[in-house]
Amino acid sequence: MKTFGMSLLFALCATVSANAAPIPENGVTAHRGDSIRYPENSLQAFASACDLGVDWIETDVHLTADKQLVISHNGTTGAYCNTDKKISACTYEELAQLDMAENYRDRNLLTLLECPKLKICRLDEALDLILQKKTARLSIQPKCACVDQVIEMVRKKGAVKWVGFNDGNQEWMSRVKELEPAIPVFWDRFNSDVEKDIAFAKEKKFETLVYFWRNMKPEMVKRLHEEGFKAGVWTVDLPAAQEHFLDMGIDRIYTDAPRQLLEIKAQRDASPVEKAEKAVLLKLEKIIIPEINFRPPATLMDAVQFLRKASRDYDDPTLAPEKRGINFLLKLPQDGDRTAKETEKSSALPVIPAIHARFITLKDTLQLICDVTGMMYDVKGSVVVIAPKIFE
Repeated sequence: MKTFGMSLLFALCATVSANAAPIPENGVTAHRGDSIRYPENSLQAFASACDLGVDWIETDVHLTADKQLVISHNGTTGAYCNTDKKISACTYEELAQLDMAENYRDRNLLTLLECPKLKICRLDEALDLILQKKTARLSIQPKCACVDQVIEMVRKKGAVKWVGFNDGNQEWMSRVKELEPAIPVFWDRFNSDVEKDIAFAKEKKFETLVYFWRNMKPEMVKRLHEEGFKAGVWTVDLPAAQEHFLDMGIDRIYTDAPRQLLEIKAQRDASPVEKAEKAVLLKLEKIIIPEINFRPPATLMDAVQFLRKASRDYDDPTLAPEKRGINFLLKLPQDGDRTAKETEKSSALPVIPAIHARFITLKDTLQLICDVTGMMYDVKGSVVVIAPKIFE
């Protein structure tokens, strides 16, 4: 948020409702953080999710024997390391001796250097990260009767606007609204009656109802929207399933693959020009040329014609012929005074030095040609424009 020098405007901003979101919402909840790329419920997973641009991160909280709030989905540690201990029966110091990344490391065939040992994460550490990043909010799922303790910590951290709660327990979610009405509640539902859910959620002033993905139907989304609720689903990781629920009008998706969902949403929201540019950039990365072999007196135009042909010859063979290849355009300062054919025949075009390479991407080939001829390229819509670096 921008800082304004006018004290009156600052005072007016300070009166904004506590319900106002501190960041724009995009409907992507990183389930236990970026839990595909990092150990779930770790600070690394949370930081990565923040950096990706999700608006919410879901996590789970337990109380230890010495009343410390720690983060873990399971009530025991066996899913994360080779030592299986009950969290509620251990002190934090006892749990801190365990390597909570052990099973993730083994499952993904990673070394200790690639995936260092991790202590169990405390809630206060996660809140500190959220407050430092200020790019995503933390949705807390209590795994025991600890709502009061969690909210007490949230208040001490000054993080009320940066947290929400999610769970199916009516008593616990109701308690959240009793203590802090401004904190959003994402009420988890499973095989329940949507009309009864709506009635209870209205009474308790919950904001979002989140259903197990198998239970969600289009008519349920419609009813929730009619009654002023947001509709969510958990946990959806396959691209086709994410597209399916977005088509259904779902407002929020919990996922272990937040990067993928963000990319899907960005592609759906993109303008036709942005979609065309992304398609071209993807082709530049994916098309592999088996061999390039330029020899003098080959000119820049010869290289451009080579790029055009190679982009067609080595594009995805499953595409229709009219969809293969990339349109390359050579733009020179003199083009306003010449026809295209005259430009192609111009003896003033840069000469390509001897270049030989094998199994090189179309993007690297294009960059190499630009480097040796003093040119640059830019993707404009569905066209790759090649021009001198001094020519705009």
